[in-house]
Order: sequence, then structure tokens, then C-alpha cells
Amino acid sequence: MDGGQEPILDLASLDHVELLTPKPNESLWFFRDVAGMEEVHRQGQSVYLRCYNDYNQYSLKLTESKTTGLGKVSWRAMSDPALDRRAKAVEATGFGKGWTNGDLGTGRTYRFADPDGHKMEMFYEQERYVAPNGSTIWHCCAGPSPRCAASCRTRWASGCVSKCCSTRARPRSAPG
Repeated sequence: MDGGQEPILDLASLDHVELLTPKPNESLWFFRDVAGMEEVHRQGQSVYLRCYNDYNQYSLKLTESKTTGLGKVSWRAMSDPALDRRAKAVEATGFGKGWTNGDLGTGRTYRFADPDGHKMEMFYEQERYVAPNGSTIWHCCAGPSPRCAASCRTRWASGCVSKCCSTRARPRSAPG
């Protein structure tokens, strides 16, 4: 910021990333079985994965490709008007690529490139992750604790949380 200019607060978060892979089976194995992500959807040559405590449907999209690389980086705006403001600002730089209907679970999306040519997009509307019927997403509220964190890795599918977290953990509902 220069000259006392107000900060721009229109982007809420980095939402998801697409990685390109010539080894889709090995990449899926790595992110699912080694990193512990959950496969939530397949579409065409892509597999969508989410981390255990994500609010979103997915945070990683693996797409089969002839080469490795970054497919795209997706940002979530704070609001629909914020999305329009950032799209207008990007468009003024000449880096804009235009509007699309978005990827899995996202609404109206503005695509662009950064100065290095990386593919980017931003959107506001998004479907949130819904846990399987009868299960709960749990998180620990007492701050970082290796003991609690290790125990709370218990999958929501099991419907339980370990005793070390039971007095400090509570169900989390995704923000609307």
C-alpha cells in the first residue's frame, strides 16, 4: 500500500488448486493414501479431492495431462460485488480471459492469467461440503495440541471423536 491507500479486501481465500499429471493413478494414490485426502468426485480426466477439515467440496483437482504442471489456481471472493470489482480491476490490466460458469460446485467465475501466465480464476458462489448422512465434521477448539490433533483425525464416517477431544471438541457447521 502506498499513500495511505485502503487495503483491498475483496478476495476471501485461496480455494482450490488444479494440478496436471501424466501419472494420474500414482498421483491419486499419493494424495489419497499418503497425504490422506478423500476422493469426492470424478469428471472426465479429473479427480476431485478434499482435506479432512475442508468446508469446501474439494481443495485439489488432479487432471490427467501429457505433462506436469499447474492447471489453475482458484480464489474465492468475499461477495458477488467484490468479485465484480476484482474482475473489473483485472480486466483493466489486460490479463482477463472472461467469464465462465465455473467448475464443480462453483458459480459464475472470472478467468484470468497472472503476469507469469499462470491460469487463475475467481468466483463467489460455492456449494459447501455436506458430510455423509448421520455423520459430523469435528474439530478441536482448544488450540494446537499434537495429542488432540492426532486423535481428531478419526474420520467423521466413524461418527465418533476420541476421548481426549470429547470435552474440547464440538461439531462444526460450515458457514453459509
